[in-house]
Amino acid sequence: MSLEKEKTEIPCPGGGRAIRTTYGELARKSSLKSSKGHEYKFKSSDQSKMRRAMDKMERLQKDFTR
Repeated sequence: MSLEKEKTEIPCPGGGRAIRTTYGELARKSSLKSSKGHEYKFKSSDQSKMRRAMDKMERLQKDFTR
């Protein structure tokens, strides 16, 4: 299973309902907004680190299943 499609929930910064998203969206989008209007902003360098980590995890999973 691809890590990009794996679902996750991020707590709302204002204490509201959790934000439902996928790891792929976190790596692609520059910001994520909650239903209450609170917003997380992501630096491109952090997104790049996340994409590299996801790629590494997928490579390790492939190596492990061999």
